[in-house]
Formats: sequence, C-alpha cells, structure tokens
Amino acid sequence: MRFFIVFSTVIAPLLSATLVPMPREIDLGEGKLVVDVQTAVIAPDDLAPQAEVLTAALQKTTGYVHRFRTIKQVARFRYKRAIKLSLGKFEKPEFYRIEITPEGATIQGSDLAGLMHGIQTMAQLLPINDKPLPRALIPAQIIQDWPENPRRIFHLDVNAHLFPTDNLKSLIDWLSFHKLNELHLQLNGDHGWRMESLRFPKLHEIGSIRTSTPPFGDPTGSDSTEYAGYYSRKKIKELIAHANSRAITVVPTFTFTTGATSLIASYPELGDSPLKVANTWQDRKIGVLQTDSTLRFLDELLAEVAELFPAGNIRIQGSSSKFHDSLEKIIARHRKKILLSDNIKTTDFSVYSRRKEAELLLAAKLEAEEGFNPVHKVYQWQPAPLSQASLRTRYVHEFAKLQYLVFPRIAAFAEATWLPASNLNYVEFRTRLDSLDKRYRLGKVYASLVYDPPAKKASYD
Repeated sequence: MRFFIVFSTVIAPLLSATLVPMPREIDLGEGKLVVDVQTAVIAPDDLAPQAEVLTAALQKTTGYVHRFRTIKQVARFRYKRAIKLSLGKFEKPEFYRIEITPEGATIQGSDLAGLMHGIQTMAQLLPINDKPLPRALIPAQIIQDWPENPRRIFHLDVNAHLFPTDNLKSLIDWLSFHKLNELHLQLNGDHGWRMESLRFPKLHEIGSIRTSTPPFGDPTGSDSTEYAGYYSRKKIKELIAHANSRAITVVPTFTFTTGATSLIASYPELGDSPLKVANTWQDRKIGVLQTDSTLRFLDELLAEVAELFPAGNIRIQGSSSKFHDSLEKIIARHRKKILLSDNIKTTDFSVYSRRKEAELLLAAKLEAEEGFNPVHKVYQWQPAPLSQASLRTRYVHEFAKLQYLVFPRIAAFAEATWLPASNLNYVEFRTRLDSLDKRYRLGKVYASLVYDPPAKKASYD
C-alpha cells in the first residue's frame, strides 16, 4: 500500500507514529520489526556520530543500551536483528531511503544530511510511551523522501537574551528531529555582544553587559539588575560540533548598519559619539560609521568569525548597499559568502516584522502588542528556497518561554518548507499534533497549545 503524500487519516494510526514532516513516499509492507535488546545498529566507522543519534533514540524507547557496531566488529557479536546505516548513490541532495522488514532495517542517505533525516524519521517511527518498551514494534515499510526547499532555517536572536549552550543543544536536537538544516544566531545588536573575540576583547568585556533590562510589558522601564554574558570560543566550537553531528549548520549573524549600539559601546571610534549598551527595547537606528577605518576593523573581526564558524555563509542584517558590497568583498577574502537578511523569506515567531509582505507574525499572545497567529497560519505560509522561522527574544527571559513560542509552530514550519505546497494538508497534519505533543512532553519541551480556526470557516485567510 503506497502513499505518495495522498494524505489520509489512516496513515498515522497504521504507523502508530508521529511523522513531522510527513515523508513524500510511504510503501507499507507486511509484518513488523521488533526492536529489543537484541537489535543492533551497524554502520561504517565514519558514520559513528550518526549511529549514536539512532542508538540514543532506541534507548529512550526500549530502556536498553543499544550498542553501535562497525562493519568490522559485526562478526564478533551476536544479534537477531540489525538497523544498518550507509550512504548511497542518489541524485537528490538530502535524500534518504528507509526499508523496514521483520528481519531488520536499512537507512541510506545521499549525503550525511540525508542519512540524518532518515535516522530522525526512524526515531519518529518508534512508539511513544511514558515508560520504556522492552519490545517495541515498527510496521514494515519503505520510505523515500527529500526536501522541497534546500535551506530551512531557524533564526534566533541572542543579543537581547542568551541561553546556555545546553539549552541550544536541546533546541538543535529538535530542529534536527523536524529536519531543519540551519541555525542562525544573532550575535550582536543594541542590547549585547554575545561572542568572545580574541582580536577585540572589549566586545565581550564591555559590549556583553547592560545595566538593566526592561521588565515584562514595559519596554522603557528598568529592573535595576545588570545583565551580562557571552559565548566563549570553546562553547561555540562545542555547539557547532553538536550541530554538525545532527546535520545542522550554525551560521553567525551580525548587524552593523543598524542595531550596532553594543559594538560602538565597546569601540567608540566606530560611531559618531560614545554610547552605552542599550537597556530599553526602543528600536534604535544606530549604525557604525561607514569609513575605511571601520572596514579595516570589520575585516579583522570577520576574519576571526570566519575562522571560528565552518559555515559557508556569514549573515549580515540589512539590504544591499555600497557598504554591504564592501563587506561582501571582505567576507569573500575570508573564503565565505555574505548572506543578507533581506534575501531570506521569514516567518516571524516574535512580534518584530521588518518586511511585512514577506513575513508572518506567529507569537502567542503574551505581550500586549502581539497578535495571535495560530499553527494553521504557520502551516499555510508560503515558503521559498531560502526560508526561515525567526524568534526575537526581548521578552523571552528563559528557555521555557522560548520553547512555548517555538513549539509546535516549528513543526508546522518544518512541514511547510519540506513538502511541495500541493502536498500540504492542514487537516491531516492536525491529526498528528496530539501525539507530537506527547513526544514533546516526554522530551521535556514546554510546548504551547494548538488553537484551530472556527469550523464554519472554509479557509484560513
């Protein structure tokens, strides 16, 4: 029985799983694969990081420690069934193929990203249960799948509030679970500089500190408490390594032509006059002086950024201009490509919208100025090849609130950017959200409720 994304409310019960995004092709077979203590994970040595993601998912389900075995080790160990990982010769980027039979399973990817997507789909096929299942069952099937849009981005502002790297690792795990492939971190702004710099240490010594933070609902008020913090180079490398093992690229993001208060507070010669790091949420149109000396400063700074971040892009907030043309040349010298924010179609999980014709406000109604835009509107947002979900963190003081704003909206965004528009079906997607919510709760994700549109409406416009 094959489903070419011909959605049916029968699919989810048949698979007894939460598949988000739903694969393009599912061919159901006969029988079920037993996953228990005698189920091994086998892969070449160089796929060990990917295998460890799968063994961790299996352990959460069964309670057993499922050992990863290399192909060379297999002969020395006994096992009844195996899940085998490999790279295959497939034309499409990020393509994966899963074949599950009662005897075992294979997961193949056209590249490491495709293999990780297959592993995450396998993890989603595992039963959801409050307690370990020593004998878990997965229906026999063949799945073939690949993304419609090549860059599926989550953009997180950490200049207003930053989060411990363990929190960011957890976020990365869930982004990978839903097959996003990029995390963009906004590392500076009016309210703080968040990256350690060896070349310009005043950036993190001065620019990471503001004297106070506006309390909830009062953008010009003060809590009279100093706020400080930044990510050390060691922590950034640790975060990048974790993301790479889950097929997530971490892209550094900076703003220079506006929102540059923390930068100028650290090095006043970059601005018209000395400044302090902003401690109110008022938007400031403050940029660096667009001079040759500023470009020399940014050349050295971006050289350090390029060395620290393996990503092919350095993202700069703003639109095309003569100054950004100069930055593009600087970034190219450091073997990177500039990515301007105005070239990315954005669905915004916060209240902020730079280009309303290209953005959709999605935040829950937590602040008086926010509108409520539920999950179904996220799902029906029209993505582009370069698409992102974005969260600005002015009122996001803790990780639980970040989770509340992001989940399950990120699931809707993930499916909307993964599948062709003609294959999207919100009614069917909605049937999977209840079980997805259970998976979130078991994973200690503080997700918000899903509000459906009134039944009498024929559309969700």
